[in-house]
Amino acid sequence: MNSRSIGICIEGCYEDYAKQTEKEVPKAQLDTLVELTKYLMQTYNIASTNVKRHCDFASYKKCPGNYFTWDGFKSRLVVVEQPKEKTWQEQGLETLVAKGIISEPTHWKSKWEEPATVKDMIGILAKIVR
Repeated sequence: MNSRSIGICIEGCYEDYAKQTEKEVPKAQLDTLVELTKYLMQTYNIASTNVKRHCDFASYKKCPGNYFTWDGFKSRLVVVEQPKEKTWQEQGLETLVAKGIISEPTHWKSKWEEPATVKDMIGILAKIVR
């Protein structure tokens, strides 16, 4: 997971472990963790459902620990997202689908970032002028 995820570590031992256990995350630390996580979610378009604990990937771990308020932390990650305005290209695709010129929009969306070929453009134009 390290090659395709972002890991955040916080100080403290929030699990019953020898004599190191802390039963409460300091408020300033938790507030900072929430803000950092929200920033990363917005910057990298990460859904809150994809915010996971270390123990979700390494079953032999207990991180962040049973004293870490995971549900409380996750509830603070709700980001009010503004509806994204559609690009002119997305609007164009919807128009072509609505007019029956393109029948497989998922095919075109899968190639969304690829440069259009002359062959593709001629195929589309031919459908329009029929």
